[in-house]
Amino acid sequence: MATVDTPDEEQAAPEAPVAWMERARKSAMTIRSRLLLGASGRSVRALYWLRQHGRRAEVVAWLISVGVGAKLLSELRLGIAAWFAPPRLGGLQTLLVGTGTALIGGTAIAASLVLFAMQVNVERLPFGLFRRLSSDLKLLLAFAGSFGLAIGVASFSLISSPANAAFCVGAAILFVLLILRSFLYAYRRSLALISPEYQLELIKLDVAKEARRWDRRARWAEPLLDKQQADGKFDQLRYTISQVDPRLRIAADKGLKHSVALARKLSDQGDAIAAESALQTVVVINQLYVAARGRSFFASTLIGDNEHVHDPIITHSIEAIKNYYRSALGRRDEEQMISALGTLKALAGAYLGIEYRDDFDSKTHACYAAGQLQTEVEQLVAHLMPDALYRAVGILGTCARELAVRSRPEDAVPLVQKIAALGATGAAREDHIVITHAATEQLAKMTVLLFGVERFDPGYATRETLASTISMTKLVLGSSHARQAPFGSPLDSYFSGVPRKLGELTNALLKADVGDEHAQQVARNVEEWAEELHRPIKELLLQSVEKQSIFTIILIQFVHSVTEALLAMASAECCRDHERDELRKHALWLVSVFSWLPTEPDSALHVHNLSFIEYLLQIAGAARRWGGDDVLDEVRKRLLKWSIAVSLHQWDALENGIYALASMAVAQGDGERDRLLRDLQANVNEAFVGKETRDHVARELRMKAENLRDRQFEINVIERALTSVEREPIKALLRDAANILSPDTKDEPVRSVIL
Repeated sequence: MATVDTPDEEQAAPEAPVAWMERARKSAMTIRSRLLLGASGRSVRALYWLRQHGRRAEVVAWLISVGVGAKLLSELRLGIAAWFAPPRLGGLQTLLVGTGTALIGGTAIAASLVLFAMQVNVERLPFGLFRRLSSDLKLLLAFAGSFGLAIGVASFSLISSPANAAFCVGAAILFVLLILRSFLYAYRRSLALISPEYQLELIKLDVAKEARRWDRRARWAEPLLDKQQADGKFDQLRYTISQVDPRLRIAADKGLKHSVALARKLSDQGDAIAAESALQTVVVINQLYVAARGRSFFASTLIGDNEHVHDPIITHSIEAIKNYYRSALGRRDEEQMISALGTLKALAGAYLGIEYRDDFDSKTHACYAAGQLQTEVEQLVAHLMPDALYRAVGILGTCARELAVRSRPEDAVPLVQKIAALGATGAAREDHIVITHAATEQLAKMTVLLFGVERFDPGYATRETLASTISMTKLVLGSSHARQAPFGSPLDSYFSGVPRKLGELTNALLKADVGDEHAQQVARNVEEWAEELHRPIKELLLQSVEKQSIFTIILIQFVHSVTEALLAMASAECCRDHERDELRKHALWLVSVFSWLPTEPDSALHVHNLSFIEYLLQIAGAARRWGGDDVLDEVRKRLLKWSIAVSLHQWDALENGIYALASMAVAQGDGERDRLLRDLQANVNEAFVGKETRDHVARELRMKAENLRDRQFEINVIERALTSVEREPIKALLRDAANILSPDTKDEPVRSVIL
């Protein structure tokens, strides 16, 4: 008889073959997958090899074919000679004459069709490029070779002896195949010649060839230069040659004109991809020009004006892109506008590679290009194009970061200020809130980037970035939409993103060695950023509380995260004594902003409902962990005063505050228990807390002391803090606090909690 745990024979019999078939099917699928993947991998590698070595493979194939054909004809030479004995030799001559004549006509027709197809596409080309394509040597040689081969096939008809028939037949077959391959090459070559990509390659090749010639002539002239008259690192020779020999400038200017003209024509035809490639050619030409000129550029000076700072190629490039951008702006073509702005940013990046006389000179030409980029982006505001402006702000941010890293950080300040000004447009129009999001994200990236700058002092750029961010935030919070929750999301990119990155940076510094100079410089940069941080945060916090915005909780979290990061960074071994003291002082000042919070009913309840006491408790835990005794005392003071003040409007504030203070006192030890009771007695009497509130809170404290127990998955910060300390001391402290609040209810029975 079958049981529940043991199946009977009828049920067990079918399971064995089913399991075997399942294993076999899985094995077959595994083998099939491996075979398919292996074959696919081999085919991909073969195709990649053919793309890399296609011409070599074709030459080898032709050689093998010629060799095999020659071997076969040598073996069959006598048979072919016997076959074409008179009178059949005359037929072979007629065949070769007809074939050669047909090939000559076909070559002429093919040449005419290809040339006609190129003429049809003339309207897509600037004149200079069309003149270059009309004299393409490879295409002309392909047609000339085809004519020659066709004439060669016809000339084989002059044979007079059957003994040469095998050679004539083999050569004629080879010539016909070569003619067909020449037709295919001419067809593909003509398609390439009329494609914008190839035309742009021709432009770049011309400029690159002239740049190499110019550089070679400059290097040839170097031995003639008197080394004693050389001006330091400035390349006087190349500068002099650039003034005397204008061929490099002429070639670059010609390439710029052709590229911009082609970009305009392609953009009018709606070919956005090819137009963008033309704009990228402008950047490549500038890179070639800058590399050839070397260290022969002049930077602007603070006193006086240097007429040699102006460079015609750089100025022409920027002005040409500006005109292209304004043309696209008039058509409201967003893709072309963004391509033009990206080109201006790329030009600024190319000019950052210019080396001046002094290594610490400002990148004058890059700053000029960045300034023109800033001016053109500003025009989008009046045209009410939020989508294009959103992408343009990202381009500005990328350009600003490149300037801060490759030039001096203060060179990026104008761009940072403009980004903040554009982000403030979200305060005026609700549909521009995406601009605020983009601006806040770029400002956050800039702030984090400045933390790691080593070459220059980023203090000024850091302060200006913070000031610009605060100004933008004030405008956004002061708008008519400040009470709406969506305003917390754009600003969150900075006030939540920067603390998160700062925490990651702090973790890296905690692992750094004592003498790590880079880590020490990072700590100094962070200290400069946090030096005056408490003042604007206080202003934002008061404004946000006044508006009762959801942004208040973001600011509270910001203070919590930044304070913990500063205290942790101050405890790092690589941090020097001065920065360590300053970081802890800045953390103390940052926590002190909570002393300015208003205690009026509406404002106090708004802050209290955002878990303010829980965040204070977390700050205290971070201060105790990282040795911030001053911060811990300040948090204890703020927590007690806030809890008592808010209890006048909502009684649970006092209860939660005493829970938090009690857990802190027990965890700290060393007389903190008695200190808490004294401070509680003094502050409760001074604040004139009502008897009803004191009695209610006292009963809740006694009940908590009697029913305190651990929970496995506790998410409440205060409850988790109460259960994390020793049980008996925390219970005794809660009872003593309850007796101070309400001595009259001391003997009342404590009600139990029903679970």
